[in-house]
Amino acid sequence: MLLLLREGSHDVEFILTREVGVMIKMLEAAGLAVTSASASGRTMGRHTVKLKPDLKLAEVRVADYSGIILPSMAVGLTVPVQPKITEIVRKAVAGDSVVAVQHGSVVVLQRAGVLKKKKYAFERRVFSEGVYAGTGVVRDGNLITSGTCPYLARETGRPDGTAELIRLVIESIFRADG
Repeated sequence: MLLLLREGSHDVEFILTREVGVMIKMLEAAGLAVTSASASGRTMGRHTVKLKPDLKLAEVRVADYSGIILPSMAVGLTVPVQPKITEIVRKAVAGDSVVAVQHGSVVVLQRAGVLKKKKYAFERRVFSEGVYAGTGVVRDGNLITSGTCPYLARETGRPDGTAELIRLVIESIFRADG
């Protein structure tokens, strides 16, 4: 599995612990190898909560992974989306890979042009393409979205969708392999 990490988090230590860390632990417990990538490849976090991405986005080969996950990373909805991330997402969706995206990173799906006729979860209805399906976790074929990340759950009191998102990813990967 490829974990695409967007940079510029509002609360990187919280996200690395409650979102990215949970994702990695669940995927590895299911026997799936996890590779992480970011635009710069620089270590994220400080003190005891740190993550050094395995790759830079420019080094990613989509065909090497059974699926791609984009955590929200609490980067905000107006942060520019790296063109390389949208390219990776387009290739993954076109190649029928499992693509799982949490809250703020749903913007990447919209920018990549892959939401057309797809159900998606998000904080609220904001995209003209796709079919808004609430703030929970939604699977539409190999596209899985969560409308509430840990950061937003903390802010709103809604349930965090991280564990359910990853459970559906694991189920989808093993169903595809089976």
